[in-house]
Amino acid sequence: MIKNNLFFWTGEEDFLISEKKEMWEGAFCKKHGGNINIAILDAKELSAGEIISDFETVPFLAEKRLVFIKNLPPKANEKMDVKKLESVLMALKNISDTTVLVFIQNKPDKRTSFYKQLIKMAQVEEFKELRPQELETWLKTYIKKRDAEILPSALSFFLNRAGTNLWKLSQEANKLIAYNNKKKAISENDIQKLVIPDISANVFSFLDAFSERNTQKSIKELNKIIAEHESLMQLFALLTKHIRSLLLASSLQNPNKNILVQELKIHPFVAQKIIYSLKNYNFRSLSLLYRNCLEIDIGIKTGKIALSAHNEKALALEIEKMILSS
Repeated sequence: MIKNNLFFWTGEEDFLISEKKEMWEGAFCKKHGGNINIAILDAKELSAGEIISDFETVPFLAEKRLVFIKNLPPKANEKMDVKKLESVLMALKNISDTTVLVFIQNKPDKRTSFYKQLIKMAQVEEFKELRPQELETWLKTYIKKRDAEILPSALSFFLNRAGTNLWKLSQEANKLIAYNNKKKAISENDIQKLVIPDISANVFSFLDAFSERNTQKSIKELNKIIAEHESLMQLFALLTKHIRSLLLASSLQNPNKNILVQELKIHPFVAQKIIYSLKNYNFRSLSLLYRNCLEIDIGIKTGKIALSAHNEKALALEIEKMILSS
């Protein structure tokens, strides 16, 4: 039977879990007069007796207690005393109505008895990675909640430059909000000035141009990367990965975003980009490009393509040849 005061938060998007936890703490403090009746426990560091004692404690001068228990259920391949888990489960069956109890575990081992019993009793909420549309909505809402705005045209530019990690996006958004002092909407120019590029986003413009088979723009972006002394070896690795993803996607029958997320184990935002790029290539052209990447890689490893940290001219030439032949 589902208990109305027992919750289980799980999922890979740990920022959203943290965000919800902060929201609950704030609402609880406001309603019950401070945080004296809030407890945050780490199941790894406490015995069963300590965990049970804490969530069975009577509220102090209030109606409720709010207790968060992290790292329970255990993750896969994570050892935790079976008797400890059984004791906590037994106590949950008689949890007091005065305690609101929240278990938090990003990647629980779903094979354990603890997990199977918990989901029968708790209200489960899964925090999945956001899809591209959800990501833009989340970013816009995050900025709006802080009494600031972002231009619609700047949303995609922001995500392309900063990546899809919500922890980093929140930090970069806070930086932009402080810079603008809430006086004007965040623009692409602001993002260009202040946002630290994500590792893959640092060459995003090049990959975008390459995906469009825009030769002139690709060479322009390549020259820009060279002029800014960015690593061409890193660029080549990302390009190879991108071509491989396109090739795998092209080999699938009627590929769509959901299939790519599942088969290639990539973020939905990346999957959407790949779907868009596929219209510019066929399986044969991608096979030739990927073979070219493998030949360059062999050339680097065997020394046929001279390469050092201070001299990547030979690799730049090979990448330029790929652009012209794509």
